[in-house]
Amino acid sequence: MTKPGPEELTRLGRLAELGLLSASLLHELRQPLLAIQATAEMVVARGSEDEAKWRKVLDQLAHIRALLDAYAGGGRPDGPVVRLDLRHPADAAVATLRPRARQARVTVETSLPDTPLPVRGRGPAIRQILVNLVHNAVDASEGATPPVVLVRGAQEGDRCVVEVLDEGPGLRGDPERLFQPFVSHKAEGRGTGLGLHIARTLARDAGGDVTLSDRGDGRGAIARLWLPRGSTSAS
Repeated sequence: MTKPGPEELTRLGRLAELGLLSASLLHELRQPLLAIQATAEMVVARGSEDEAKWRKVLDQLAHIRALLDAYAGGGRPDGPVVRLDLRHPADAAVATLRPRARQARVTVETSLPDTPLPVRGRGPAIRQILVNLVHNAVDASEGATPPVVLVRGAQEGDRCVVEVLDEGPGLRGDPERLFQPFVSHKAEGRGTGLGLHIARTLARDAGGDVTLSDRGDGRGAIARLWLPRGSTSAS
């Protein structure tokens, strides 16, 4: 059996360190999250002219709790396998990232079809895939001209597809390398290099995949999530 080299040992050490850090972080996040959720629920219960906004806050908090519960149990974003319209998690991902986009002075546009994009899968997992892809696109487009991210969807034969187009510098090399843990083109401190790895893992669990390619027009990249139309394959 071949002994791991220095680079592999370093990677394994980082994974072990990340595991310990993640376990501690998951534990510590629960109490403040519950406090925020309780406050939001009281505001909604008392009635407020901003009730719709607070309900959106509760929706985001529920998503965060689902993620924490899944990862604390050593798993991935869970939930029942259901029939869903891929447009809905795409819209939810865009809504989640709009504050970050405004901060980065990036405009997020959507071009989703009027007809459903029917797939089967675990809602929280599919939503998390798209959150990761849109987040990466916003980061890549910060400071670009124009600073625009486009989220579009379509049916392609037996597949449903959502594509996220950015205005960044492109892939600069083999796109497959970016799906490896801890590999990132982002500046130091801007990311862990895990988002694409997690997105692809979740997509393949649902019978689909995530791919990356250059746009081919001299700017930006395309992140593409596809899932089998009406697929029952998920785990």
